[in-house]
Amino acid sequence: MAIPKAKQPPEKKVKLVIFPGEATATMTTQDYDGNAVRRTVALGSIYVVNGLGEAYSMAGGPPPGSGYQDVGGHTAEPTPAGQYVLDRAEQLVTSSWPKSVIPWGAKLRETDTEIVEIQYQVGTQWRTATGPHGTVSRALHQFWLRSGKHRTFDAADGTARSWFYESNGKLFPAWYLNDFGPTGWCLKKYGQRTAYFIHTTPKNEWSEALHKPVILLDSHGCIHIRPSDRNDMVAKGYLREGVEAEVRKYGEAGPPKG
Repeated sequence: MAIPKAKQPPEKKVKLVIFPGEATATMTTQDYDGNAVRRTVALGSIYVVNGLGEAYSMAGGPPPGSGYQDVGGHTAEPTPAGQYVLDRAEQLVTSSWPKSVIPWGAKLRETDTEIVEIQYQVGTQWRTATGPHGTVSRALHQFWLRSGKHRTFDAADGTARSWFYESNGKLFPAWYLNDFGPTGWCLKKYGQRTAYFIHTTPKNEWSEALHKPVILLDSHGCIHIRPSDRNDMVAKGYLREGVEAEVRKYGEAGPPKG
């Protein structure tokens, strides 16, 4: 008689416990217009429960009392504590941030017309970024208006065009300025998407690609992580749809007990 196989215990469910405010630091960074500003940054960790004991560095929204009204009608606020579930991995695009209109890594080209416009590829389609109907130029103009800057559309179009070229006047082959990096995971609550994501930033992507120190800076409420940590978490199945994530209150420190 065959010996029945022993039942394997169910695999323990991975959970991310996020402490966004374990420490604070004051740093000089740049705003969206490239101006130097001083910010109070909240720094913390993502602990993996039922993983291999990993802890990943992160930066969330500013600590309580240090939030601020930002350009483009945006506000920076603490990352809300609570229970969340990760949505699917996705390339984030939004017209509310002009540089995030175009997906990360999208191919670029110039039109062969009397007035040269810049286009970007999404799937099999090419969309126009600059000019009267350009998605990026229009998004930047609206962004300026929401910031109280009543500049002309032509000025916005000129600024937007400058983003696509190297210092020698050569068009970049692809777009690497999307504010959310290559991939993001929305923090869902009660089955509904929120405004908060786990993602990297362009500066951190560039720094790591150039083997320079990666300095995490505050977000508007999202959770910023290092590109190498993102890759490690994806490879281990920690960043994927359905994984539970708990955000703790600022001032608490990990690792989680129990």
